[in-house]
Amino acid sequence: MVFNLSGYLLGFVISLVTGQKLPETLALVFSSGMREFGIATTVALNFLPLGAALAPALYGLLMMLSASLLASSGMVKNQYQSNKL
Repeated sequence: MVFNLSGYLLGFVISLVTGQKLPETLALVFSSGMREFGIATTVALNFLPLGAALAPALYGLLMMLSASLLASSGMVKNQYQSNKL
């Protein structure tokens, strides 16, 4: 979860440093916070013991949950607008 949230924070900081507008900020935040857990789950299911697929699947669930919470809270938009004032 820490890795996931640090990805969101990294995308937000990069967007502020480079002076991006809100749509680009949102794209950076979510693209840096979300990772390809589907690929990891598929590889684990096909090439590793069944239990090995549990870790990427759970990590993907946490990523989806954190992304939806972040998007619904409006935190990104509120932080972005307060920094531009």
